[in-house]
Amino acid sequence: MLVDVDPGIHRTGVASAVDAVTLARQIADAQQLMYGGVQFYCGSQQHIPIFADRRAAIADRTAYLRTVIAALAEAGLPPPVVTGGGTGTHRIDVEFGVLTELQVGSYIFMDREYRDCDLGTTFATALMVDTRVISANAPGMATLDAGLKAFATEAGMPVILAGAPRGQHLSLHGRRTRRGDTPQRCCGTGSQRAHHGHHPALRPDRKPLRRLSRRQRRHFSRDLANNGPRPFGPKKLI
Repeated sequence: MLVDVDPGIHRTGVASAVDAVTLARQIADAQQLMYGGVQFYCGSQQHIPIFADRRAAIADRTAYLRTVIAALAEAGLPPPVVTGGGTGTHRIDVEFGVLTELQVGSYIFMDREYRDCDLGTTFATALMVDTRVISANAPGMATLDAGLKAFATEAGMPVILAGAPRGQHLSLHGRRTRRGDTPQRCCGTGSQRAHHGHHPALRPDRKPLRRLSRRQRRHFSRDLANNGPRPFGPKKLI
């Protein structure tokens, strides 16, 4: 069992070297557990775009980690494993030599947010979403068969790699419409159409879609009454 040390994110982990020693001692003293070391994942530093800035941030966090390791060693509990790091800091962590295990993984797929970072090396994008145009009835716009359920959009829109003139961008129309050209994650769990023109809970003749569940019909009817027709909805509803 590893002692999770909070690197400053305040999400999980012990908050000080003293707390780390206390928890490590409890683990070591428990007959049913085996003390394995320290977990120290600096997630918020992984996507700092400029390499020098990212290195400075990790240098600060690594200095703190060294104090935790020193306190554990002084208490007779040197960590056999010190695990952490990630795709964004892998070269930096190797340089500092404190971590014994690197938790890299995103480099396998290489999402756009990591592509925008200066990683000091080059990884190729291995995961992409293949979409097709299903409508082009408006000048300068094409509707695709992929949308909010196909792309992660918490850091912007996906970049178009091929199939459209240079400079074109993707725009998803929905409750939280966002425009841009940079997604945070290069993954998708489903498919959805970037639909526009009428509320997807209704056909153009305003009859409800039979594929909707009763709960969905109530939800969309209430939303339509409050907000009027607007573009939003999964492809499966069409």
